[in-house]
Amino acid sequence: MKRTILLALCLAGLSAQGQIQRPNNETFNELAFFVGTNNPLYNNAEGSRYLLEEFVSARINGMEKVQLLRFNVVENSIEIKRENGEVMGLDRSTPYRIALLDGSGRWFETRPYRDERGKLQTTFFERLHRGEGYTLYFKENIKFVPKKPAKSSYEQDVPAKFKREGARFYLQGLGPEGEVVELPRKRKNLVPLFGERAGEMEKHIKKQKLDPYKREDLVKLLDFYFKGI
Repeated sequence: MKRTILLALCLAGLSAQGQIQRPNNETFNELAFFVGTNNPLYNNAEGSRYLLEEFVSARINGMEKVQLLRFNVVENSIEIKRENGEVMGLDRSTPYRIALLDGSGRWFETRPYRDERGKLQTTFFERLHRGEGYTLYFKENIKFVPKKPAKSSYEQDVPAKFKREGARFYLQGLGPEGEVVELPRKRKNLVPLFGERAGEMEKHIKKQKLDPYKREDLVKLLDFYFKGI
């Protein structure tokens, strides 16, 4: 009996702290959510932590129900606005395919990748192109820069801000199955990714006068590589 009471109290505590939960609404029966809390460090920060500031209509995983959605880049979360105005985040352990319905035709997917420390993470990427044997993704980065207090009475505090950093291309098809790999920004670092065909790819880039950092040229380069495998 004591074990039963203790278990009930633990479950109640988790629910109160806003952990993973599944709403009773049938339209959400395929999605899991967590309730987030605002970080006080973000108060009065300049800029935005969102890829798209306003919620946009979107369809998730082909579900018939249309959701209002936005991407929180800094906290690596996808937020949903429900009918009652409540904002909830999608559970990161579930894979998502998201089609925006704002007329832009943009698609997003959650995919595993390895961060700069080699740790496996999952985040959302914009899907740019799906070719034969590969998928090209795009990711914009936003960094939170904390407030810098003035060092003396002659200076002013530097307010906290959200800083947009350089966007990156990512590729699924060269790395371990299912993972996406960040494409280096310099050509001399990009070409070695093609392994034994690196020399061939270097010549193709020069012959066709391709710029691997333009979307159209990068797609041409990847099509050439994967069709030759």
